[in-house]
Amino acid sequence: MTPSLPAATRSLTARGTANASPCAAQSARDGYALEDEEEYEEIACVAAPVFDATGRCCGGISVTGCRADVLGDERRMRVIEAVCATAAGVSTAMGAPARVLTTLTAVGRRA
Repeated sequence: MTPSLPAATRSLTARGTANASPCAAQSARDGYALEDEEEYEEIACVAAPVFDATGRCCGGISVTGCRADVLGDERRMRVIEAVCATAAGVSTAMGAPARVLTTLTAVGRRA
């Protein structure tokens, strides 16, 4: 049996609620989402959407790991840029229209 990690004590949204709209709006503007110790202490995630040929979000790409490795000061933008670039590459391969790729490909220019 694998020991479970301790649950985090802070979260952007209360567990069991669907009130994530402010977070979703910010993620839509940024082109990626961050999860910083919301589920487990010392665990973080960066995720970006993948779009299909109709421009609809059909999935996502994410990296999850130890907080220091994913969101540490020196690595944060590199991980975000890599996740967004990968999502943009998959989206392009799926025929996504240029209009939906704008936010993903602008991440490096905003850094």
